[in-house]
Amino acid sequence: MRAPYTPTHEIAYCMGLIVGEGSFTGGKKAPCLSVKLHSSDQQPLLDLRSVFGGIVYGPYVYGIRHIRVWQLRGWELEEALPYFDKWLPASRKRAQYEAWKSKWAAYFEHLREVRPRFHTNGNAQS
Repeated sequence: MRAPYTPTHEIAYCMGLIVGEGSFTGGKKAPCLSVKLHSSDQQPLLDLRSVFGGIVYGPYVYGIRHIRVWQLRGWELEEALPYFDKWLPASRKRAQYEAWKSKWAAYFEHLREVRPRFHTNGNAQS
């Protein structure tokens, strides 16, 4: 019998979190993907971190709101783009992602140019 939980399920689960709760955003200099949840619901954010990397911040309190935030930035975000391209379902969030990716295309291209690529032996390629 085949195991019911595979990496494909992890990616699909993460895409559901991103479609439901995610925000493709950015500041003046760099893009960001963030997911905010109630501070008592930390596990989905830890799951996102285990699949894509990133950082979980919080808990924060804003009046009566208690939240935690997962954010994906920089090279980890750039490495996640092919997963979003392949797995993010047709939805309003997909349209937002496509517009966001176009807006930040020069940033991602710059990251690809300046970030060293590593061979499996840990040495940077020339």
